[in-house]
Amino acid sequence: MRSTGSATLCSCSRKKRPDLYAWREFFRIYLDSEVYFRYNETSLSHLERSSEQVKANLQTFADRAKQAQILDRFKSKQAAIAYQDFLEMNNRLLKIIQYQSINTTALRKILKKFDKRTCLNISGKFPELISDHVFINGSSVAQLICFVMQNKLLTLIPQLDDYTCPICMSVAFKPIRLDCGHIFCVRCLIKTKQRGRTDCPLCRYHDAIRLADSRNLDLNAMELIKKNFPLEVKEKLKEIDKERYDEMVRHKNCVIV
Repeated sequence: MRSTGSATLCSCSRKKRPDLYAWREFFRIYLDSEVYFRYNETSLSHLERSSEQVKANLQTFADRAKQAQILDRFKSKQAAIAYQDFLEMNNRLLKIIQYQSINTTALRKILKKFDKRTCLNISGKFPELISDHVFINGSSVAQLICFVMQNKLLTLIPQLDDYTCPICMSVAFKPIRLDCGHIFCVRCLIKTKQRGRTDCPLCRYHDAIRLADSRNLDLNAMELIKKNFPLEVKEKLKEIDKERYDEMVRHKNCVIV
């Protein structure tokens, strides 16, 4: 990948991020395409894609990104370069997977032919001795790809689903992280508590809401949300103002947060 493309992806951490929403949509399409793995499978043996499937999914991903006009939505030239670099990087990774698959097949055929000539059963013993080698352990390359993608690139652009309140299904404004680890809007939790419910709405962790206090306010998540979801926060503030007004008009207890 060219340095200009890498620099653009890393620039997502800057204060002004004009291409933030275009990148988020781009990576959402990438994740939904499940290029290298099937994320909804329960059997680990069925998670990994074959090289043919990866090739087809990469093409589907590229077509969907083009259909969404992601490239046209970028405002900076560097973002457009990084877009092309990302596609090129995935094509190169596909070639690595194809190379691995070819070599794995070739090695097995060589060992099988060797056994026919020597009767030493090397094809059954030798792979066990080098089971950690990339040509034998076929999942190693794909696993490494997913690790790099998710931990080095995709995390640069947080996805809204990870910071959505499960109660109101919008961005978790002033996020409260309960002792069980789940995040909710402070208003949603206050209203839930007013209805007499004290357990976590998701996992039913006992008294998670009742025991929550100011220490449960996730300041890091709050800053991340403000930085990465400015439009969603703005819309959420409008909703809160409307709720406050409706509560006062109806003479109900106004949840001021």
